[in-house]
Amino acid sequence: MVIREKALVSQLKKDYSGAGYHVAVPEEGEMILTGNGWAVKLEGGNTPREVLSLIVKHMGFLPGCGTAWLISKGKKEPLVQKELPGIVLELEPVAGMEKAEGGRAVNRTGLSFMGRRVWQCTDGLKILLMEPGRESLLDDFESVTAAGCGLYKEGKTSAVYIRTEADGLHPEQLKHLEAMQWIG
Repeated sequence: MVIREKALVSQLKKDYSGAGYHVAVPEEGEMILTGNGWAVKLEGGNTPREVLSLIVKHMGFLPGCGTAWLISKGKKEPLVQKELPGIVLELEPVAGMEKAEGGRAVNRTGLSFMGRRVWQCTDGLKILLMEPGRESLLDDFESVTAAGCGLYKEGKTSAVYIRTEADGLHPEQLKHLEAMQWIG
């Protein structure tokens, strides 16, 4: 697994109290979970028990195959989604792009900027800013690629995609960060 189970449970709880999170079961043995700026795909029936029990606690049942739901503390009943959430639709093209292009290797730096962790492509040409809570979804920081507008990591039975955080930044601030080599 390329995700940290405890961090996923924590992120689900956090998003449940906020705008909510999505649970989709596109086909048998596959589950996609999405929240505020992140998506996790679990295949082969490898959804951690802690995650399943939390979903049951929040929904009152396990979602069936071919369904998608929005789960939020503010709603008495989970809402059926007619379409998969946008970030899920982003997940497949990102996975395809990562495979086709080989992905751009990215490393976590020791630098924080405006409360966000700075990640830099090994070629030094791109900076990604990550919110620390979302970043903790990764099991480790090896073999992470920059794909789409975020970080992507894939294993045999799971994948995680985390969108970057650039809200409140001016393009010249990012250009300044990109002009420096922050990784060893």
